[in-house]
Amino acid sequence: MSNVQKFQQQEQEFQYYKHLALVAAKSGSHTLSAEALMNIMLTAKDLGISPMKAINGGFYIVNGKISMSTALMADRIRKDGHSIKIPEWTDEKCAIIGVRKDNGDSIRFEFTIKDAERAGLTRSQTWVKFPKQMLYNRAMATLARVLFPDVVGNCYSEDEKYDIMDVAPERRPLEDDNAHVMFARVEDVERVEKTITLEPTIENLKEALCKDGVETGYLEEYVTMLCNKKNQPMKEIIKSAMLPQILPRFKEAYSKEHKKQKEAIPA
Repeated sequence: MSNVQKFQQQEQEFQYYKHLALVAAKSGSHTLSAEALMNIMLTAKDLGISPMKAINGGFYIVNGKISMSTALMADRIRKDGHSIKIPEWTDEKCAIIGVRKDNGDSIRFEFTIKDAERAGLTRSQTWVKFPKQMLYNRAMATLARVLFPDVVGNCYSEDEKYDIMDVAPERRPLEDDNAHVMFARVEDVERVEKTITLEPTIENLKEALCKDGVETGYLEEYVTMLCNKKNQPMKEIIKSAMLPQILPRFKEAYSKEHKKQKEAIPA
């Protein structure tokens, strides 16, 4: 391949990622700018990771630096042939053993709920509701940085990013929520939006839910909660929820949350 052909290929790839980033930024499913999303995609390309996997949970940005999720850390470590074992994993402790394939170096790292309490982490609602997963995230991220820096770089877990950003535990958002299920795949957004004729209003969303017998008394409060959590205008949240391939999942998430709210009301 000549230098001219290589340049043309690189230019085509650049334009492709630029287009994906612009569509993702306009879709309403991401709070990052198109430039930030493109930066993530190009980083993922260097690691052989698909752009959509990268921007839908695989990577995030901490103080301007791109970092991996713990799920992607484990995925990359194992794909490189190294070993990860979890001999102990409860609501009280997570212990992880890593073994390198090249030189046999091994480390066992554990993180306990007492460690979390000493650090003040258990004031976070995510730690209260999902202690087992959060213990895993802390243990995995530390093990990955210490034993596999050539694979994951200086990456941090989803919860650690708030440590770096100096966000108090009680002010951290609940990470494992149903809000994320409502957003479409980026490559489908432009095509699907052309088929939508209804205005993205709360009344039209209510009508769409009522057709399937879904109660809508809590809908405005639920959508407002999503707006605050995603830091996006109501119109964008509703527009995304009304996409044909997303509406069924939105109904499921909304109905589940509505049920929890009703059960919380004293009889």
